[in-house]
Amino acid sequence: RLYMMHVPGVASTSLPSAELADLMNYVVDKWGGENVTYFTEEEVRHLRSQHVDDVVALRRAITQRFESEGIDMPSYPWP
Repeated sequence: RLYMMHVPGVASTSLPSAELADLMNYVVDKWGGENVTYFTEEEVRHLRSQHVDDVVALRRAITQRFESEGIDMPSYPWP
């Protein structure tokens, strides 16, 4: 969830946290599968306030964790 708030298109938006939560919940509804947890305005505000040094490294770490749990992941084009 931290990663989702720090991908470039999301991180650079000027949407207020409540509207961004609504947008992310739309994404969750469309592609989240079953047993999803919806974003709240407070969670979005908190995640946005956390500093991420390297979003690519964060994504890579998440992908490696998922793969170690047996979750099939698509290839990632960045080094």
